[in-house]
Amino acid sequence: MKLWEGVYRSFDDIDVEYDYAVGDSENWVKSQVDKVENNPIEFFEEQNKLLNSYSMKFIYPKIVDFGGSIGHSYLAIDNKNVNFVVIETEEICEAGKKFYEDDSDIAFSSSISKLKNVDIVYVRSALQYAKSPMKKLVQLIELNPRYFILCHLSAGNVESFVSLQEWYGHKIPYWFLNLSQIRRLFDDCGYELEMQSSYEDLDQSNFPAENKILHTKNLVFKRIR
Repeated sequence: MKLWEGVYRSFDDIDVEYDYAVGDSENWVKSQVDKVENNPIEFFEEQNKLLNSYSMKFIYPKIVDFGGSIGHSYLAIDNKNVNFVVIETEEICEAGKKFYEDDSDIAFSSSISKLKNVDIVYVRSALQYAKSPMKKLVQLIELNPRYFILCHLSAGNVESFVSLQEWYGHKIPYWFLNLSQIRRLFDDCGYELEMQSSYEDLDQSNFPAENKILHTKNLVFKRIR
């Protein structure tokens, strides 16, 4: 079974049927709630070590987690003196508000524009699913956080392209991004790269050599002006 199908310049160039609204479906929402209820806290701590580390730099950090599902990364934060905002679909937001109805430290929103005084923006394996990832990245940078963390990012020395990710019978558009373009954007916006590391190997055996990035990346940018 192929994990990826096709190489396209954009969503508009995809010439087969695909599923873009999987994250809005009732089954997806239920699976995300089940994930929180059925996994030990160590599961989320292992996935979100980087965020936990940077959250400890602040006494009372305001963290924005773009595409953070039902607060998966929130569960990994040791610093419980936190203002945590998850940006998600309206369906996930409703489920999240219900799940954390007695917890005032975490909030859910489907809008980025109203957020202010942000210390950390965190994006874990979510930018790849945006229809226009660079535009979405600009919106998030405009929150002017002290630190911007990109975790499990599919980026490398390739021209940006879209492929279809095979996921339980669904074909979901998924971006592989040009790493240099991302770094230039942050540089232009007053950030420097503080840390970069490899995160997870990818099976791209059915891709042409020029489209292979081999592994996902972790990147941390720090605002310097």
